[in-house]
Amino acid sequence: MFKTEVPKSYILLKLDNPRDKSHQTDAEKKQYPVLAKKYGVRGVPTVMLVDDEGKPFHQQVGFGGDKAEKWVADIVAKSEIRAKRDSALEKAAAASGVEKAKLLDEAINLIDEKLAVATYGDVVAQIIELDEENEAGLKAKYVGLQNNVKFEEEMQGVMQASRGAAPEETAGKLGELVAKYKPSGEPLQMALYYQGFFTMRAGDKEKAKVLMEKAVAAAPDSRNSLQIKQIISQQFKD
Repeated sequence: MFKTEVPKSYILLKLDNPRDKSHQTDAEKKQYPVLAKKYGVRGVPTVMLVDDEGKPFHQQVGFGGDKAEKWVADIVAKSEIRAKRDSALEKAAAASGVEKAKLLDEAINLIDEKLAVATYGDVVAQIIELDEENEAGLKAKYVGLQNNVKFEEEMQGVMQASRGAAPEETAGKLGELVAKYKPSGEPLQMALYYQGFFTMRAGDKEKAKVLMEKAVAAAPDSRNSLQIKQIISQQFKD
């Protein structure tokens, strides 16, 4: 149904990253990691909707367990996001100062925050400049988002290197990253959780528990909080 119904509303472009790359050209092998980084692909399959200039207005990972009919109807309806974005951008073009910053924020607020920072860098830069005194709180918001994105990129590198490193070394590097970037919300939560995980592997259960409790407090309403709480109750029984 996807292949028959979705093309009625969108032009489909498939980017594949198979385990067996023997049938791919060198160009195909090279383009996936470049585009995956550019658009912040975080899982497979990722469905992304972009306009004719390549600017994304929706991204989702997986199909959510919905029946085909509902999923297709929902993805077709996402075109409304583009219409709302374009309307806000049109209003912003006629505005100035902080009011313009607010309208630009309204436009990219419709899009996933990480995706917006990764692909609307020009708009983000305008917002920060227009709200230079942080009158509307937008400068702080977007500087914080940029900071979190940089932090998560470096944290991913630490996690990839953890396979061949001592657990206390990885925990230490994660702690250094937190001190350097001072992230907030879910990025901080995951860093503290992983720091606690590697600290526990290094044998310091008391410190590990404290770190995981701080992880819960960093984003108590996130999806990961419940799982971290369960890990705490299972691993740190009094």
